[in-house]
Amino acid sequence: MGVESTPLAFVLTGGQAGDAPVFGLLVDQIVDECPVDFIATDKAYDSDAIRELLVDLDICPVIPLTANRIEPIPHDEERYKVERFFGKLKRFRRIGTRYDKLAITFMASVHLTYSLIMIR
Repeated sequence: MGVESTPLAFVLTGGQAGDAPVFGLLVDQIVDECPVDFIATDKAYDSDAIRELLVDLDICPVIPLTANRIEPIPHDEERYKVERFFGKLKRFRRIGTRYDKLAITFMASVHLTYSLIMIR
């Protein structure tokens, strides 16, 4: 994962909450000084509304299709490897099982773990 494929923002939600409803907050965290060419997400974000939002912002959506999507939409497999980064994060037991009780402590653990992954 190079600089061009570095995660720029993330939003912490409750364990029972869905990820797609907070997608707007995630996109809002990306500042104008940091242009984005593409956003890679998992299947949970495969909706026409999210795809349209990204296209309107001149951002290429890299989202694999859900099983119930009828019309195929291609995505760049090479760029999708960025999304797999979160799988690497979850390999760290502290992150995968969310030992931290406070959101700020958990976020600090995520940042520290991300740093360790990047320097490997």
